[in-house]
This record gives sequence, structure tokens and C-alpha cells, in this order.
Amino acid sequence: ELGSGLGHLAWGLYKLGAHVTATDTPMGDLQALRKRVAGWIAEDPQSRLDDSAGQRAAASAANGEEHVCGVDEAGGGSIRVVELTWGESHWAESPLSREVGSRYDYIILAEVFSIPSVHEELLWSIQQFCHSEVVMWSIFMDRPFSMMFLVHANDAGGFRVQQLDVTKDVDLMGMSMDDIAIYVHRYTFDPKSPRLQA
Repeated sequence: ELGSGLGHLAWGLYKLGAHVTATDTPMGDLQALRKRVAGWIAEDPQSRLDDSAGQRAAASAANGEEHVCGVDEAGGGSIRVVELTWGESHWAESPLSREVGSRYDYIILAEVFSIPSVHEELLWSIQQFCHSEVVMWSIFMDRPFSMMFLVHANDAGGFRVQQLDVTKDVDLMGMSMDDIAIYVHRYTFDPKSPRLQA
């Protein structure tokens, strides 16, 4: 998940059995995210800190990085918190830049399009994780300029975007669409797109 904020969505996905990498920036909610996830792991009787991640955590600590890693004994999921500030200029600072060969099945983008000045940095970061089998999901409320991210994705090339009908395809959990407009999109990526080859 890119831009995990305080981690509620990442934690929910973890408890459903997903292997989650929750990311945020030190300029944002990273410290609060680490603290919150570590607290949830400590309070959850089915979760434990991941001892098998000890070497990675020790190596990260030696590099001045902090990792929070947890495993759900019952659900089989795992969760870790990793620093990621969007954009090429910050990429080398993230432990993810050194994970050669890591492939993610899904990229989650929840409420991260509201600041148009970071759209291009966010898009560049997303592209570092893209491959032909990745599926990306975004959800956001209608705010000024949020839709501009889709324009940036189109201009970059390679992305195929499908907007879901939130009245039919999405469980709104009791929310009324009369009060707010919510958009959910599914993205796939074609690394052989002619626009990317140009």
C-alpha cells in the first residue's frame, strides 16, 4: 500500500490473510504508522512479531532504518512497515529500492490523489513496482484535482484503467452515495505498451 497513513486498511488486509507492505514517508505518518502497527501486533493474540525477519530488521537497523514486521498465526498474513517517499529523488532512501526481484501482486492506493503537486512523484513510484501481472486498486472521494492523477497515468502510458460502478461493484458498508462521491478504479499495466517504447 502506497501512502498507508495510520494503517487501518493495511491492517485489515493483513487480518484477511494478505502479505502487506505498508509504506509512508518520514515527512508524513511513517512514525505513527510504525507505532500503531507495532501496537496492534502486541494487542492481537493471533499476531506476533516476525522473528524470521530478524536478519532483515537487524540489517535495516544497521542502515538506520526501522522495520515493524508481524505475522498472523491464524490467518496466515504478514505485515511490515517500510519507508517510502514518492519520487525518483527519494527512491534510494527507501529499503524497497534495494529489494531486487520483489514482485507485488497488488498495489493499493487509498485516498492518495488529493494533492496534485505529488501526482507525478506518486506515478513514478508506482512504476517501480509495475509488471504485466500486477493489479492496482484505487479508491478516493471526489476532491478537486483527484481525477488529474488518471490524466497523468494516461500520459505515462502502459496503464489500463477501469472505473467500477460503486453502486453495484463495491460494498459501501452502509454509506450513502447521496452524501459523497466515491471512485474506485482497477488498473493493470502493459510494460510493452507502444507509448512506453517511444
